[in-house]
Amino acid sequence: MLIMAPRPFAPSDRAQEKRINCYMLRLTDTERAILERAAAKQGVTAINLIRQLLADGLAPLRKPRR
Repeated sequence: MLIMAPRPFAPSDRAQEKRINCYMLRLTDTERAILERAAAKQGVTAINLIRQLLADGLAPLRKPRR
């Protein structure tokens, strides 16, 4: 039996999604096209790709093992 896990950052189906921090991102047409292509390649929406990039960028740096 195959069970599909929900996509990351998927909104809840039980309650309306509310976020404390809202940001506006202004993109040119070219930048938006690049973003949409990259999101389509990964199979996610553009907003979820931005959220993933922010999460990766804000994660603490990993120290190399010696």
